[in-house]
Amino acid sequence: MLASALLVFIINSYISFIEELSYLINTTNVEVIEQPYTILEDQEYYFAYRAPYVIKILFNNIEYIIIDVHLKCCGDGELILTESDEEYRRLQSNYYLKQFIDSHFSNENIIILGDFNDELNDPDQDNVFLDFINDPNYYFADIDIANGPSEDWSYPGWPSHLDHILIYNQYSEFNFNIQTLRLDDYLIGGWGKYKNYISDHRPVGINILFD
Repeated sequence: MLASALLVFIINSYISFIEELSYLINTTNVEVIEQPYTILEDQEYYFAYRAPYVIKILFNNIEYIIIDVHLKCCGDGELILTESDEEYRRLQSNYYLKQFIDSHFSNENIIILGDFNDELNDPDQDNVFLDFINDPNYYFADIDIANGPSEDWSYPGWPSHLDHILIYNQYSEFNFNIQTLRLDDYLIGGWGKYKNYISDHRPVGINILFD
């Protein structure tokens, strides 16, 4: 017999509905132990006025902090150190986010996920993730997707891989599977129908395996 699942949809009312960051929680298996809240509101310009949305959960007797992000879109792929440059705003977002995690969550299990709107494998001079990449405490779980075939990337419209899952602190102890969920493969009308009615990005999913 299958147990019923209670799904709780938690919306961030801090920002406008069209730009919502939110969580869908299966409370049969996951306990929300700290209600969601936003951070870095004083740097919201760099985050395109979408402050990171934080939730603390308990799963399999392990506490996790999850940080949902949606960074500034667009740009030309070239990082220019000016306040109006889209790549620079993403660079600053990542800088402030890392500083916050290092200062406030240094002993926590952290998963940062969402639409980062930039590619992991850009050359160093244009790579907005370099501070994360160069710190061994952080690991982009989807790096193999980013370096893999384009049909598995999360943003087919470019094509590029822009949606990431970044693990902090305890990633070396995790066994996981990760993949881009090609939901458009299951729709009549394929990518065109998916893009028109659901999203121009595919989700990236991670399955954490426990012994």
